[in-house]
Amino acid sequence: MGKEVKKDVASQKSRMISDLVERGVDQFLLENSDKAGYSSVLRVDMSGDLRTAHVYIRASSNDVESVIKILDANKHEVTNKIKKLMSTKYFPKIEFRKGEDEVLVF
Repeated sequence: MGKEVKKDVASQKSRMISDLVERGVDQFLLENSDKAGYSSVLRVDMSGDLRTAHVYIRASSNDVESVIKILDANKHEVTNKIKKLMSTKYFPKIEFRKGEDEVLVF
């Protein structure tokens, strides 16, 4: 396999894992909208070795920090939702961060 093909396969795997992480976190936020309000995942950035997922959160309120605290406090439940969606040898460490355009305007 050539270098270009290996890079393409790696980027496809990274995209697939980040999509599943995003779906799992969004599912948790939707199910817990009474606590987290109207919030969602802005994007997910995977580390090069696919062992860490940086999940950027946005919210309809200015209090994105409280949503991140809720996610951190329920990280086990969030992780279980994501694990149900994926079957990989390694599961990425999830880190929640404030998205740069975190406030949604309705």
